[in-house]
Amino acid sequence: MSELNASEGQFELNSQSGKELCRKTARPQLGFDPHSYSLLVVTALMVGLDTLVTLACGSGKTGILALLVICMVCFGLDRSLLPSKYHDIIVRNPVILVACPTDALEVDLAAKLKGYDIKTMVINSDELEKDRSLWEQAIETPNVILLAPEQLEGNGFAKLLNHPKFTEHVYALVVDEAHLASSWSRFFSTLRKGAMYDDIIKQFDLTMGNFLHLRRSNLRREIRVTTTILTSSLTNALNFPDLRWVIGLPGITIIFTRECSLTLRLALYLCRIAPPELLHTIRKCDSTNDRDYNEETLHLICTGDQSHGLILVSTTILTVGVDIPNVQEGRLLRSKNPGDTAEAYVYVSEGTMKNGI
Repeated sequence: MSELNASEGQFELNSQSGKELCRKTARPQLGFDPHSYSLLVVTALMVGLDTLVTLACGSGKTGILALLVICMVCFGLDRSLLPSKYHDIIVRNPVILVACPTDALEVDLAAKLKGYDIKTMVINSDELEKDRSLWEQAIETPNVILLAPEQLEGNGFAKLLNHPKFTEHVYALVVDEAHLASSWSRFFSTLRKGAMYDDIIKQFDLTMGNFLHLRRSNLRREIRVTTTILTSSLTNALNFPDLRWVIGLPGITIIFTRECSLTLRLALYLCRIAPPELLHTIRKCDSTNDRDYNEETLHLICTGDQSHGLILVSTTILTVGVDIPNVQEGRLLRSKNPGDTAEAYVYVSEGTMKNGI
């Protein structure tokens, strides 16, 4: 604290000196130097400024959350790290609530945060079914609570917010994938579709000019997008000849659909036409699956043997936030190595193509 004592009156947390303090504080636990834009967001939050962050997948949103938690925990353990004028913002053993749109994203994010040695808890219907005491454990145990949107409307969360031992530790609410909030639950039901930016501002009560909007390009130059016309209808169809070409492809192929019924019909079709030795490479990913099956699929994606290829037929469960590190050529998500070109094929009807998509 000696460096700050000499100029405590001049020190500002959201200045370069404050960012440097956060960098030095968090680096040993993070294991790397945080991005400058991560430090910008975290120091803005610490001085009470709401933030809206727009980043490409894999650009460090999880790192921003980890940086915030680590700094606040460290400052809570040793108040002398900050000048006295900032002591009122310090929360001992702080809790950050994170609303996530999918269970798969919660599991993925929890694993990453635990990798930084951050005390993290996931609360969703599956976890509550396993352990009904999670709400009681949440009062004092974690520094991050990952919540399914529907839990924000439940009695368990309401009781948690009314518990004085818990509320004195709550530091921030983080809404992951905020642009999807309108489709999550009734909790966010007033968010209109379309006009996304304006609606996010309105829904989360952000005041123009009084919040930080960090906006970096989400252009993915490594993904080559091809738009293709469907030759057969998807409505109530049982056969999908446009997609039979994916059987036997190397690496990971992900086929996204809009609804569970189509996911099931498409997965069954691929199983019907695939040779017996490739049946194990076709998996369905959606909310109708058993939780253990989806977790097994995620594990297989990241660490399993894909020498015979892997085909995933999925709803939005895999479209937000889940890092898939080894998509080769990548029929859809990320390329395997920097500089590799991934491929995305967007299938549309002939009418949609004629109308300019």
